[in-house]
Amino acid sequence: LVLARGRLMGALPAGGAMASCQASEDRVLAAIERCGARSVSIAAVNGPASTVVTGERAAVDRVARSLTEDGITTRNLAVSHAFHSALLDPMLAQLESEAATVEYRAPLITVMSNLTGRALAAGEVDAAYWRKHARHAVRFSAGMQELADLGCDGGGDGARVSQLGEGGHDDAGITETLHGPSVDLRVHHLALDP
Repeated sequence: LVLARGRLMGALPAGGAMASCQASEDRVLAAIERCGARSVSIAAVNGPASTVVTGERAAVDRVARSLTEDGITTRNLAVSHAFHSALLDPMLAQLESEAATVEYRAPLITVMSNLTGRALAAGEVDAAYWRKHARHAVRFSAGMQELADLGCDGGGDGARVSQLGEGGHDDAGITETLHGPSVDLRVHHLALDP
C-alpha cells in the first residue's frame, strides 16, 4: 500500500506548494479565509502554534505572505507535490481501490491515527480510511495529546513515537508538542533511502 500510494502520488503532475506557519490552526484558517484562498487546505497540525498549509502555489504564497505581514513566521517547504490538498484528488479513487486489496486486522498494540489524532479502534482502518488519510490534515498534535492522556509520559521502556519519512528531520512543531507542559515523549526518526 505504501508503494502504491507513492507511485500514484508520483504520477501526478508536479506542482503546488506547502508552507509551515508558526500559528494555530484557527489563525491559519482565518488567514486562508481572509485571502480567499479556497484552494489552500490545512496539511498538518503539528503543535499549538505549528500548522502546515498546502495547495496551489500562488494561493499558498498569498496565505503565507498574509501571515508574515501579521508577524507570524512562515517557511516554504521543499516538496514535489502539495500533499493533503485537492491537487491529490485525481489519484484518490485509485488509492482506495489499491487499499481495498489489503487484508486489515485489529492492531495488537495501540496505534495512533494521524487522521483523527486518537487511538485506532478495531475495524476503523479500511480502504476509505487510507483515501481520507492521503487527503485530510495530519493531526499530529492531537495524537501526541492523546498519548499523554493515555499515560505515555516518555519514561520507562515503551514510550516510543516514530516518524517515517524521507530525511526524518526534526520539526519545530514536533519539538514544541513533545516538550509541552503535558507531553514529554521521544521521537525516533526513520529515514527512507530514495
